[in-house]
Amino acid sequence: MCEKPMLSIIIVNYNGLRYLKECFSSIEERCFGISYEVIFVDNNSADESVQFVEHHYPWVKVVKSQQNLGFSKGNNLGVENSKGKYLLLLNNDTVLLDDLSGLLDVIAYDDIGVVGGRMFGEHREERLSFGFFPTPLMMLKLSQLYMHRLEGEEQGDLLDVGWIEGSLLLTERETWDLVDGLDPKYFMYVEDVDFCKKVSLLGLRRVCFSKFRYIHYGGYGASRSKWLKDGFRIYANNFSLHGERLIFLLFVEIGFGLRNVKTTLRSFAASIREKLYG
Repeated sequence: MCEKPMLSIIIVNYNGLRYLKECFSSIEERCFGISYEVIFVDNNSADESVQFVEHHYPWVKVVKSQQNLGFSKGNNLGVENSKGKYLLLLNNDTVLLDDLSGLLDVIAYDDIGVVGGRMFGEHREERLSFGFFPTPLMMLKLSQLYMHRLEGEEQGDLLDVGWIEGSLLLTERETWDLVDGLDPKYFMYVEDVDFCKKVSLLGLRRVCFSKFRYIHYGGYGASRSKWLKDGFRIYANNFSLHGERLIFLLFVEIGFGLRNVKTTLRSFAASIREKLYG
């Protein structure tokens, strides 16, 4: 591990053993010529993640938590144990497809605070990984949060966006410190949007670098809706004035209530079809 690395890669893990080999292999391949360190924060996994990393990747700094801190606190802990000028938050279920040097060239621009890349799924289908800052109306249809490339302001290979997904988010340590990292009130979801909002208030751009690609295996599931709902509540409290905050929070309740009804109806319809057709 480099004494004074240019880049610190922060990976928060919770029972992610099945993804780690591919993730670490891509880091080794795509960080060629870069001085870097990897900080692996384990959120009290029940699988053998820690043992696997310690045995196969002794150059990785392992930070063990005695409880599941969640995404925000886990990344904050990782950054506290890092030394790099630049910080890359990277999910454990990602695979880098291009060299990270391109992202580092972009983050070095004086007016840029956050950089992300183009995200792809398991079958190389492109997935949306950036978007607009939330408004109350967006809570009724969350797909409105996401930005398609044609909807942004593109300058060459850079697309100006509101927020970048935390599965792969590059920033400078100085910027991180100015906004005090990720808000620890978030457990999982929306903390990346919150971070980018705070960076925007510094007058810094958040951009997607279209030439950098990565695979992200995971994603949101209905079982995690509570964390997502809590995340939007926290965001509303952090950034809305009193009058708008009440509307925002109301629309959060309505939007998630409607989604729960739709989920129940779909489940009911599926059970009826199974009874009728076997």
